[in-house]
Amino acid sequence: MGFNAEENKNVTILAPIWGFASCGLPSEWMALKGFREIRPLKADLTGTRTTVVRVQGSSMEGDRIFEGDWAICYRIFERQEIEKFSGLPFLVTLPDGPAIKRVIVASHGSIHLKSSNPRFKDIRVATEDLQVFAVVMRVERDFI
Repeated sequence: MGFNAEENKNVTILAPIWGFASCGLPSEWMALKGFREIRPLKADLTGTRTTVVRVQGSSMEGDRIFEGDWAICYRIFERQEIEKFSGLPFLVTLPDGPAIKRVIVASHGSIHLKSSNPRFKDIRVATEDLQVFAVVMRVERDFI
């Protein structure tokens, strides 16, 4: 028995909203801001590892992640999960606040953060200054 999209198309969960995440702008530290009703992620049908942040800035526009979007994220707890999703956008915490960046795990184990907008430089950060919080699995946009 796997996930059946047709049977579950009207199922929603309430996912916690953890404030804003920067895509090129300084951002506030994450704090619980409320809840958003969303379709569950296939990787987390119960929503226990799902979190939501509002996007600020333009550094991830190459991945079609725009200012004001809602990033639906899957919480990461182990290094193997980071390596599994290497190259995808992640929600990370840096010394100046939360951010969404592509996380690249190099063959020797170091981690690099990359923007998808070429106007922004890559970020090299010491692993002790970086917490990889979640992988961005989906983006939702409100038009009104």
